[in-house]
Amino acid sequence: TTLLTAMLNASGQIFFPYESYFLSRAYHFYGKTCSFSEDDYQALAELFKISALNNGWGMETEYIKQCLRNNRPNNFRDVNCIIYESYLDLKGIGGMRWGIKSVTSADMRIRQIRAVFPDARIVRLVRDGRDVLVSYRNIHKYEKTPFGPRGCFTTALYWADGERRANEFVGTNIFQLRYEDLISKPDKELRQLCSFLGIQFTPSMYESYHNSPYNEDVVLPEQKLRVHPNIQRPIISGNKEKYRTSLSLLGHVPIKWIHK
Repeated sequence: TTLLTAMLNASGQIFFPYESYFLSRAYHFYGKTCSFSEDDYQALAELFKISALNNGWGMETEYIKQCLRNNRPNNFRDVNCIIYESYLDLKGIGGMRWGIKSVTSADMRIRQIRAVFPDARIVRLVRDGRDVLVSYRNIHKYEKTPFGPRGCFTTALYWADGERRANEFVGTNIFQLRYEDLISKPDKELRQLCSFLGIQFTPSMYESYHNSPYNEDVVLPEQKLRVHPNIQRPIISGNKEKYRTSLSLLGHVPIKWIHK
């Protein structure tokens, strides 16, 4: 997902900030709220600070609270729009389209996004489950706040269950893209994706995304060396099937078997 968001950011037409779990966490409390008090603004600002990477994308609690107060949201959709648009204003790219990056449970997140943004265009990136296991192992090894399953069988079940649940939404304004196709045929895949999103395709999206000014902070500094080192380099078409050298036979059999 980090590579894909970097490519889309490089278009200069849409921007994906750091990952945030705010929508899913706040939805349970404010998903159907139509009137917000001063206490609500405070609670929402504090929740965003702990739910978005880089301590709320580097925004101060008082700034978030002030933006909510000034714009007076009428529903939870407005709350999300105000926070995202306020962040873009801070970056000097106010008015640009924005997107939400997520790597959590597809079924739950799609349902929540649909409830808050019924007309949202959702892009689902799928990767070989065995390489997903390799990725999660690196996350648990190097991340300060690791997430996701740890072992072979738990990852296999997590990945297969996500695939089955997400298939319920196929054809409902969702574009599904395979990671392996994105890195091997970026021109073709990005052209189709841009058409779906309604933005203009440019080859620089995959040729020089790593040099785009919009991607200076696409990942946290501490993630660039260990977790996402390739985000600073040109696209690596062979960056797949890592499981062949990183996992034992026992490691990649469970996902293959469960998927069947």
